[in-house]
Amino acid sequence: MKQVELTGFIVGRKNLKDTDKIITVFTKEQGKSSFIAKGIKKPTAKLQSHMEPLVECKFRVLDGPKLPIVVGASSIGQNLFSAKSLEINIGALFLTEVVALVTPEQMPNLKLYQSYRESLIDIATHNKTSLLLNYGLIGIMQASGIAPDIQWQEGASRCYLNFSEGSLSNSKVGATSSVIDIDVAKLWKVCMAHPKTTVLRLRVSDLVLSKSLNLIIDYLQYNLERKIKSAKVMSESTNLLHGIA
Repeated sequence: MKQVELTGFIVGRKNLKDTDKIITVFTKEQGKSSFIAKGIKKPTAKLQSHMEPLVECKFRVLDGPKLPIVVGASSIGQNLFSAKSLEINIGALFLTEVVALVTPEQMPNLKLYQSYRESLIDIATHNKTSLLLNYGLIGIMQASGIAPDIQWQEGASRCYLNFSEGSLSNSKVGATSSVIDIDVAKLWKVCMAHPKTTVLRLRVSDLVLSKSLNLIIDYLQYNLERKIKSAKVMSESTNLLHGIA
């Protein structure tokens, strides 16, 4: 049987029988792949401690009759989220769910992998959590090819984001258009065109960051044609923290 070593992050898990699980891993080498982790639910399972979400791991897998089987795993770094705030952990899990949804099976995307990895590190190690979460999500959209084209007429007081076309206009076009705050549009434009060092120098209000996040959620759900399970928790927690009804 052929053994392969892969590097990646666990982005999904579901039970299989009494002691096994199917884990979905976003790998650097193969994109999103599913493996069977035998016996991982047992209290004595050695693999369990090395297979945490939000932690980059090395996986050794063998070909199986249906899915490859994990025969070894080791974490590359420490869990950066074990002692972080609820806001930071929710943000990291939200990023993870988005990556799992935008990544096709067995299609490597190194740019997307690096964007996700760097985003996790950023929100765990910087104090501008909301700003870096927005920046990370926009980077993930760009890397997966679903980011909108942020261009608008200078001086306009209001713009509309067309979800179906992924473009801005100064008037509402069809039922798939949503108002986008000019300050939000400016934030997206900077995030798309400039490095993180430039973005971190921005002074963006909590209100704009919340509006931006909620619009990103709506845009992603439309383009992915499915609900993001953690979106409601993400949006409600952010709105509560920022005092927005």
